[in-house]
Amino acid sequence: MVRDRPQGAIADFHSFLSDTEVPNAMLHALYMLAFAVLTVFAVSNLIRNMMMLGADARRDPRPARGGTNSNRDAVAHPEMLDDSGRVTQEPLLVMRSISLQDARQQLEALYDPSSHDAEGNETVDDQG
Repeated sequence: MVRDRPQGAIADFHSFLSDTEVPNAMLHALYMLAFAVLTVFAVSNLIRNMMMLGADARRDPRPARGGTNSNRDAVAHPEMLDDSGRVTQEPLLVMRSISLQDARQQLEALYDPSSHDAEGNETVDDQG
């Protein structure tokens, strides 16, 4: 049995879909227009943010809160205090240079479970 071609509104839609050049051109134009609008928004946002960043960089680094002296109200972080509660003025991280072999031995001593007990004390093997 051979199907007949659709009639009426369905026939118009079918002929519209069969002519692929018109819908593809319209979709391409709509696609390009949408991305052009998004590009304009993105570029304008980029320019606005760069101008605001430049204005912020030129501005004085004064606190924006109430104009009072915030240094007087500031509390130092507990790690910045020494044993007596005063703010330390010395570097907090001091590194010394060791050889690669020494570092490897120290790491092996830390992570070798047979040479340390649960509290980290060295144990003596009774074997041998």
